[in-house]
Formats: sequence, C-alpha cells, structure tokens
Amino acid sequence: MHGRLAATPQEGLEPESLHRRVARCKGRWLKRAMLSTASPAQKVFAFFVFDHLNCVTLDAWPSQETIAEYMHCSTKTVRRAAEGLQAISLIHIRRVRVLNHRPRYAPVFTADDWDTGVPPDGQRRGKEADGGVQESTLGIHINKSTSTDRQAKPNDPARYRQAERGRWELELIEALGSGGQEMVETLSLIDDVSIDRLCRSLAEGNLGEREIEDARLAVLQARFRGRGR
Repeated sequence: MHGRLAATPQEGLEPESLHRRVARCKGRWLKRAMLSTASPAQKVFAFFVFDHLNCVTLDAWPSQETIAEYMHCSTKTVRRAAEGLQAISLIHIRRVRVLNHRPRYAPVFTADDWDTGVPPDGQRRGKEADGGVQESTLGIHINKSTSTDRQAKPNDPARYRQAERGRWELELIEALGSGGQEMVETLSLIDDVSIDRLCRSLAEGNLGEREIEDARLAVLQARFRGRGR
C-alpha cells in the first residue's frame, strides 16, 4: 500500500468499492448492447470496450490494430463498428489531443446501469442516458445515484464535497505514492472528472489497490502515447 489509502468509513457502513460499482455497471451496459440493434461487428467491439474499461477514467483505449487482429478484419471495419455504436448512443468516442491519444471509447451508461437495485425479472428498460456525457465523459458517476450516497448522512464528515477537493487531492497524491502529483496532473488532462471520482472514493473509505492500479495504467498509457509511440 502507498500512503493512507482511505479515510475511516462511517461505523456500520460497508461502502462498495469503485471497481465493484463499475464492474456491475459495465455488465449491465454490455447486456444492453447485446440486446440492441447493433450489428454483430458492433457487438464484438462493445465487448472489447467492456473488457478494457478502466474504472477510474470510465473509458477504454484498445488499439484498432489489435481489435482488427482479433476480429480478423480491417481497421476500417473496426472504426465503422465504433462509429456505429456511437450512432446508436451506446458509446462516446473522444480524443485527448493534448496527449496525442488514440481514440478513447466511453460507454454511455444509463441511471439504471448505476442503480444498485435489481428488478425481479432482471429485465428493466434503461432510463435516459446521462445527457452530459458529450461534455465530460460520464460525469454521472459523481452524482447522487450510487449506493454509498444513499447510505451516507448529510453531515457525515467523510463524505466527499467538491468544494473540499483541494484537501482530498493532497490526500490522493499521498495515497498514489511516488509520482502522485504527476499522476494527478496527467489524469486531469485525460478527464478531470476522474480526479473527483478518486477523491470521492478516498473520502468514502473505499479507495483500494484496484482503483490505484487502474489510475496508474491510465497514466502510463498517456505517457506512452505522449512520446509519440
């Protein structure tokens, strides 16, 4: 472990980790994609997004060349599959030009994807997708729809407040260990919402090695691409 990973959670609460919340959410998204009108090639691409999704940045960046090799097709077919998923509002494609990134693919989650309740029949039509996804890549994750939000009391001192982000960023830098400051700066360039996501997990007492590992992976990829490779 590096530094202090989490604040002490409120007694009696068992906060769900960010990794587990995202795992449940992306599974529901994939099922929705499989039951959609997407073409077979688009559904295969959706699986690659599911399989590579980073729980911190909430997107995936598999290379089109790698996917084309697995799919036994051209990169042009892969690109069309991605664009087709975006056309039916299942993913959002974005590029972080300042980091010279390859395209990043963010699932368009619905409120039901994040919901902790499970309907009796296991089949519930998804509510309208978050309208802000085009602006900040799934900022829905930091709204008040998660299980820990419903459990936390308004006066809980461990609850994350964005106005106190500066304080939690310092805690986060310590938790990330060596190079933490640079990691936070790089993640902010990829998507600043990811910093809120990590600070929130830290404040709620559920920032663990899985989340830190995904944060490091996102930063390493950004540095790799930033060198033009």
